[in-house]
Amino acid sequence: MGGPLVDEGGSLLIFNAEDENEVREKLRNDPWMKNGILKLETVKRWQIFIDVRK
Repeated sequence: MGGPLVDEGGSLLIFNAEDENEVREKLRNDPWMKNGILKLETVKRWQIFIDVRK
């Protein structure tokens, strides 16, 4: 999942990955990365919490 950040420029990409190395591997052959359109600046972990209360 991904898209542009409206207020600050740039974009946000969300990956299902175990660690930063897996994210970098997934992006390694991405045409936007290869052509310099997309620049990876930071990788941050995001923990999804799902409320299971009934």
